[in-house]
Amino acid sequence: METGIRHEKEALIWFQDKFGDECFVVSSEEDRSRNDDIKIRFEQTLKAMEEGKKVIYHGVLVGKEKENGETDFLFRIENDGKGRFGSYHYEVGDAKSSRSSKFCQQMQVTFYSWLLQAIQGVRPQCGMILTRPLGIGNEPIPFREELFLIDDYIWTLKSFLEEEIQEILEKKEIEFFFNPNRLCGTCLYYEYCLGRAGASNDLSLIPDIRKIQKRHLNNAGVQEINALADAKDPVLKIASKATGVTFEGLRKLRLQAQSMIKDEPVPRGVFDFPRDACMAMTDSELDLPGDKERTTSIDFTDKSLVHVYFDMESDPYSSVEYLFGIMVDESGKRSRRKKGEVEFFTAESYAPEAEYGAFNAFLKRMDQIRRNCGDEGFAVFHYAHYEPAHLTRLAAKYIEKDPGLIDKVDYLNRRMVDLYKLIKKTYYMPVASYSIKDVAPCVKDLMGRIGQKGGHEWKKIKSVEELEKELKKGRWTNADIGESINEVREAIKRFGLEDEAMIFDASAEMSVVWFNLFIERKKKVWMKLIEIYNEDDLIATRSLVDWLLFMQKQQGR
Repeated sequence: METGIRHEKEALIWFQDKFGDECFVVSSEEDRSRNDDIKIRFEQTLKAMEEGKKVIYHGVLVGKEKENGETDFLFRIENDGKGRFGSYHYEVGDAKSSRSSKFCQQMQVTFYSWLLQAIQGVRPQCGMILTRPLGIGNEPIPFREELFLIDDYIWTLKSFLEEEIQEILEKKEIEFFFNPNRLCGTCLYYEYCLGRAGASNDLSLIPDIRKIQKRHLNNAGVQEINALADAKDPVLKIASKATGVTFEGLRKLRLQAQSMIKDEPVPRGVFDFPRDACMAMTDSELDLPGDKERTTSIDFTDKSLVHVYFDMESDPYSSVEYLFGIMVDESGKRSRRKKGEVEFFTAESYAPEAEYGAFNAFLKRMDQIRRNCGDEGFAVFHYAHYEPAHLTRLAAKYIEKDPGLIDKVDYLNRRMVDLYKLIKKTYYMPVASYSIKDVAPCVKDLMGRIGQKGGHEWKKIKSVEELEKELKKGRWTNADIGESINEVREAIKRFGLEDEAMIFDASAEMSVVWFNLFIERKKKVWMKLIEIYNEDDLIATRSLVDWLLFMQKQQGR
């Protein structure tokens, strides 16, 4: 959100510098009621339009039925004398912090343009999305102008406003198609829809199901997970006749539904054993540039193999990697691996030198492991695509500091095993999603049922008192503990949190908050919370490798 606000402000400053007083800012006051604020700002906007200002910032538009919207920018466009303002009219521009415009953004501008047409008597020909620059070279303008034709979108908008929304309002709730998923997280009704889905065992609870698949399964009479688990091939073939839906895709969803109903893993049938899947997967992914001699597919069941568990923490809004965490398990006596302690390589600011320092320290440690174990004596386990992709990005980013970074990262990528892909190639799991936050606790439950230890659940610090106990375990001094507790309590008060557990939420998003607090406040408790969270991720990664080894052994190979 801060990135978006900053991008919008940078665009405003650029227009103010270029047009001076001709760039008019519509002002707002906090003590007004919403209705009064809209009325007064609409009047300000009309006055600025009548005066012919070249740019109007935060203009408010109000329609005949009191529909309203607040634009980022209105731009004066010269014309042939049509409309309310004679020789000019206005078009809408919205600042978006994305690198390229999206359909939903274009529809937002189209809605504003629809309101604007009723006010000025002329339909804007174009809409504009002011996206963020690509970051290539020194760009003099802090935004990129992406134009689109309003006529290409206005009929979609009118169809919705005049037809679809009326149809929606006339339907009973039970008749209305809904599909809550991870993209709905910011919607006010998400929790409500999720509760409705849970109560009805709705198909939307199946991980990876697409909206179009659910819609056509519903059309074929399949409404619930149980029904999909029991669905016969002819029913799936009826649903698969729609464009974009295949029988094979629905067959996979049926297996996923069966896993959820049985509450146990279901083999995917592509590979007979996890080892076979890992060998095939890593062999097919050894297609990176460079010399591939002495590099082979990875057999993760090899008892002599050193295991490196790897997880990174980053700020997606600034594209900075601020922590690299690893655990190294070495082979020991009787083929039992000796569990290693967690190791962190940390950037303590957003400065490029700090990020490069942490990155380079991590690579040096990996070089040491390679020297000790040999080129093929270790494997690096991670979950999902982030780590290899962003190591490659960092190598390209800092290539001028060390041309050898590309080769080092290229080699590491060849020794990596993505556990997300490996699980997705071997088993359907009874989970709500294939996030490691769901899979590792699921494994713990599965192992617990047979009297075995396994899987992992994240530490859930729920109070300042529990944090204090955690710091005592880490042998912090009483003085450091007291200072840290006061620091956390001050942050809870500052953020106005009614539930202090919110400041300890174990998530990637909260890790970014802790890092920013660490930079701002210089208190090591915030970095400690990041390390606790990252260590949990590493332990969870280890637990999934152990479970896959257990499943391999159970299957007799």
